[in-house]
Amino acid sequence: MTTFTVSFEPELPSGGETSPPEQPDWSRIYEITGGLEYHMTYHVCDQAFGYYPTDVVGLLSDLIGAKAELDRGQDGAINMSGYTILVVEISGTGIVFSEPSPSTWRCEVQTIFVREALDQALRDVWSFVTSLDQSRSS
Repeated sequence: MTTFTVSFEPELPSGGETSPPEQPDWSRIYEITGGLEYHMTYHVCDQAFGYYPTDVVGLLSDLIGAKAELDRGQDGAINMSGYTILVVEISGTGIVFSEPSPSTWRCEVQTIFVREALDQALRDVWSFVTSLDQSRSS
Protein backbone atom coordinates (compact mmCIF):
# COMPACT_ATOMS: atom_id res chain seq x y z
CA MET A 1 0.00 0.00 0.00
CA THR A 2 1.19 3.46 -0.74
CA THR A 3 0.33 7.15 -0.52
CA PHE A 4 -2.50 9.57 -1.15
CA THR A 5 -2.01 13.33 -0.86
CA VAL A 6 -3.82 16.49 -1.94
CA SER A 7 -2.07 19.60 -3.25
CA PHE A 8 -3.18 23.06 -4.33
CA GLU A 9 -1.71 25.48 -6.85
CA PRO A 10 -1.14 28.18 -5.86
CA GLU A 11 -0.24 26.58 -2.57
CA LEU A 12 -2.56 27.10 0.38
CA PRO A 13 -1.22 27.47 3.92
CA SER A 14 -1.18 24.06 5.59
CA GLY A 15 -1.93 23.08 9.15
CA GLY A 16 -5.57 24.15 9.31
CA GLU A 17 -7.24 22.96 12.48
CA THR A 18 -10.96 23.55 11.94
CA SER A 19 -13.25 21.69 9.56
CA PRO A 20 -16.01 23.47 7.65
CA PRO A 21 -19.55 23.29 9.01
CA GLU A 22 -21.79 20.47 7.77
CA GLN A 23 -23.87 22.99 5.81
CA PRO A 24 -21.49 25.67 4.51
CA ASP A 25 -22.93 28.99 3.40
CA TRP A 26 -21.74 28.72 -0.21
CA SER A 27 -22.68 32.29 -1.21
CA ARG A 28 -20.88 33.70 1.84
CA ILE A 29 -17.77 31.63 1.04
CA TYR A 30 -17.81 32.91 -2.53
CA GLU A 31 -18.23 36.46 -1.26
CA ILE A 32 -15.27 36.04 1.13
CA THR A 33 -12.94 34.46 -1.43
CA GLY A 34 -13.92 36.72 -4.31
CA GLY A 35 -13.80 33.97 -6.91
CA LEU A 36 -10.14 33.09 -6.26
CA GLU A 37 -9.24 29.99 -8.26
CA TYR A 38 -7.00 27.08 -7.33
CA HIS A 39 -5.93 23.91 -9.04
CA MET A 40 -6.41 20.89 -6.78
CA THR A 41 -4.58 17.63 -7.46
CA TYR A 42 -4.92 14.22 -5.88
CA HIS A 43 -1.60 12.36 -5.84
CA VAL A 44 -2.16 8.62 -5.75
CA CYS A 45 0.75 6.19 -5.98
CA ASP A 46 3.01 8.59 -7.90
CA GLN A 47 0.21 9.56 -10.31
CA ALA A 48 -1.45 12.99 -10.35
CA PHE A 49 -5.17 13.46 -10.96
CA GLY A 50 -6.82 16.82 -11.34
CA TYR A 51 -9.09 18.94 -13.45
CA TYR A 52 -9.28 22.61 -14.33
CA PRO A 53 -8.77 25.26 -11.66
CA THR A 54 -11.90 26.07 -9.69
CA ASP A 55 -12.98 28.62 -7.14
CA VAL A 56 -12.75 27.94 -3.42
CA VAL A 57 -16.42 26.95 -3.30
CA GLY A 58 -15.61 24.26 -5.88
CA LEU A 59 -12.62 23.05 -3.85
CA LEU A 60 -14.71 22.67 -0.71
CA SER A 61 -17.56 21.03 -2.59
CA ASP A 62 -15.24 18.52 -4.29
CA LEU A 63 -13.45 17.65 -1.04
CA ILE A 64 -16.71 17.27 0.88
CA GLY A 65 -18.01 15.07 -1.95
CA ALA A 66 -14.90 12.88 -1.93
CA LYS A 67 -15.14 12.48 1.83
CA ALA A 68 -18.86 11.65 1.61
CA GLU A 69 -18.10 9.05 -1.05
CA LEU A 70 -15.67 7.31 1.32
CA ASP A 71 -18.06 7.63 4.26
CA ARG A 72 -20.67 5.64 2.31
CA GLY A 73 -18.27 2.69 2.44
CA GLN A 74 -19.22 1.54 -1.05
CA ASP A 75 -17.52 1.47 -4.41
CA GLY A 76 -17.96 4.74 -6.28
CA ALA A 77 -16.09 7.66 -7.79
CA ILE A 78 -14.25 10.82 -6.82
CA ASN A 79 -15.25 13.84 -8.87
CA MET A 80 -13.89 17.28 -9.59
CA SER A 81 -16.22 19.94 -10.97
CA GLY A 82 -18.74 17.20 -11.70
CA TYR A 83 -16.36 15.01 -13.71
CA THR A 84 -15.19 11.60 -12.51
CA ILE A 85 -11.42 11.59 -12.11
CA LEU A 86 -10.94 8.43 -10.04
CA VAL A 87 -12.89 5.23 -9.60
CA VAL A 88 -12.90 3.93 -6.02
CA GLU A 89 -13.28 0.31 -4.88
CA ILE A 90 -13.46 -0.47 -1.18
CA SER A 91 -11.24 -3.44 -0.34
CA GLY A 92 -11.01 -4.38 3.34
CA THR A 93 -8.90 -1.70 5.05
CA GLY A 94 -7.83 -0.23 1.73
CA ILE A 95 -9.17 1.72 -1.20
CA VAL A 96 -8.29 0.64 -4.72
CA PHE A 97 -8.09 3.58 -7.11
CA SER A 98 -8.29 3.30 -10.89
CA GLU A 99 -8.88 5.63 -13.80
CA PRO A 100 -12.40 6.07 -15.18
CA SER A 101 -11.26 5.32 -18.72
CA PRO A 102 -9.99 1.88 -19.72
CA SER A 103 -6.56 1.51 -18.14
CA THR A 104 -4.49 -1.12 -16.40
CA TRP A 105 -3.41 1.36 -13.70
CA ARG A 106 -4.69 0.45 -10.23
CA CYS A 107 -3.37 1.36 -6.82
CA GLU A 108 -4.39 0.46 -3.29
CA VAL A 109 -4.00 2.89 -0.39
CA GLN A 110 -4.98 2.30 3.23
CA THR A 111 -8.29 4.01 3.93
CA ILE A 112 -6.93 5.82 6.99
CA PHE A 113 -4.31 7.66 4.89
CA VAL A 114 -6.93 8.77 2.36
CA ARG A 115 -9.25 10.01 5.10
CA GLU A 116 -6.42 11.88 6.84
CA ALA A 117 -5.35 13.58 3.61
CA LEU A 118 -8.91 14.60 2.71
CA ASP A 119 -9.60 15.84 6.25
CA GLN A 120 -6.41 17.92 6.29
CA ALA A 121 -7.14 19.37 2.85
CA LEU A 122 -10.62 20.37 4.03
CA ARG A 123 -9.19 21.98 7.16
CA ASP A 124 -6.56 23.83 5.09
CA VAL A 125 -9.14 25.23 2.66
CA TRP A 126 -11.50 26.16 5.50
CA SER A 127 -8.68 27.80 7.44
CA PHE A 128 -7.86 29.84 4.33
CA VAL A 129 -11.50 30.96 4.04
CA THR A 130 -11.72 31.95 7.70
CA SER A 131 -8.39 33.83 7.56
CA LEU A 132 -9.64 35.81 4.56
CA ASP A 133 -12.87 36.56 6.41
CA GLN A 134 -10.96 37.74 9.49
CA SER A 135 -8.67 39.98 7.43
CA ARG A 136 -11.71 41.52 5.72
CA SER A 137 -13.31 42.20 9.12
CA SER A 138 -10.21 43.94 10.49
